[in-house]
Amino acid sequence: MSNDNLLSLFPQKRIKPYDGMSVTAEVWGQAHEYHRQAYQSHNLFFHGSGILIGMEVVASDPPDPFVFILPGVAVDSNGKVIVLSEPVAYDLGDEIEGPLYLTITHRESSQGVKKNKGGNELAFFQDEFLITARPSLSDNTSVELARFTRESRTSAIHDAANPAGPGINEIDLRFRRSIQMHTERLVTAAVVYLGSVKEPVQGQGLARLSDQVRRRDDINLVVDDNLQLDPGVLGYSFLYLVGEGKFRLTKAQLKGLQGYVERGGVLFMENCDDEARESFLTAMEEIGMDLKDTPVKDHPLLAGPYFFAAPPMGYETQAEILLGTGGILSSFNYGRLWLGEGLQRVPTREEIRSASEWGANLLSYVLEVRQKAQAG
Repeated sequence: MSNDNLLSLFPQKRIKPYDGMSVTAEVWGQAHEYHRQAYQSHNLFFHGSGILIGMEVVASDPPDPFVFILPGVAVDSNGKVIVLSEPVAYDLGDEIEGPLYLTITHRESSQGVKKNKGGNELAFFQDEFLITARPSLSDNTSVELARFTRESRTSAIHDAANPAGPGINEIDLRFRRSIQMHTERLVTAAVVYLGSVKEPVQGQGLARLSDQVRRRDDINLVVDDNLQLDPGVLGYSFLYLVGEGKFRLTKAQLKGLQGYVERGGVLFMENCDDEARESFLTAMEEIGMDLKDTPVKDHPLLAGPYFFAAPPMGYETQAEILLGTGGILSSFNYGRLWLGEGLQRVPTREEIRSASEWGANLLSYVLEVRQKAQAG
């Protein structure tokens, strides 16, 4: 549907009530028609048309001419909601073959007059749906559920062995339009500088990352920069500890960090030199965290939402990442690259993009760790 037609769906006038007005069936109908059209317009303006949830299409086991549409919700191109509350079996029979489009369409029917408890007669409209398999997508109000190419009228339909490239007689779900409902996930970060950090700019880099992940990944990252390592920072989603030079944490600080990690907090530590690296390793050993593993490609830091075969370059090009339970130690100095800085070089757009995508993985990992801690 074009934008002009879409905008025409929005109601332009509504009934103005006044004392003593006669509420006839026509007036009642017009008043409720305004709300119905406004509701449908909202669905399209804010969410679009397509499948909101569910409505997966699966083959029979063993395969036969039937396919099953599982429960779900969809919105058609007029903003009407289609609800499938229970699985539906659709029989292709022995009369159709070739390319086929399986669609669902909103329908409504008028039910007969019924009497309520007061003896008054009421009539109802019933929301319904129609599922069809056709050789074309001629109906603009239908929502596509699946498509397939049936070799013959007696061919059984199978689930796709390779969903990315379905073959003949296999269900193709690649063309379904999905409605993505996005809810921002809140992540809070406290940036703490340890030792003698000469240029404490990593917090600014993390704030720059915040702008990107909010637009692209629906993560609202709130950054408080240059805080002290005291009990006040232990309520944040994760602590970004930046170290340069030698430092040593107090017993109270170590105890606080240990309890923070045990409650599902994450320590993201970046060392700017070897002295800071040794200081971090010593501190983590004192709280019982063994930093030795490096992320492999199935680890969340590399696997999602963006895939990496290895950690991308940061401000430093030759560095490492060590992992422990609740802790990440990096010598890449990503904070400075997030700010657009590189060691003795101007970083490329690809380097900055890769580092920011890795930063999104880091934030997703923080959310995952905290969610597991809260569930456990």
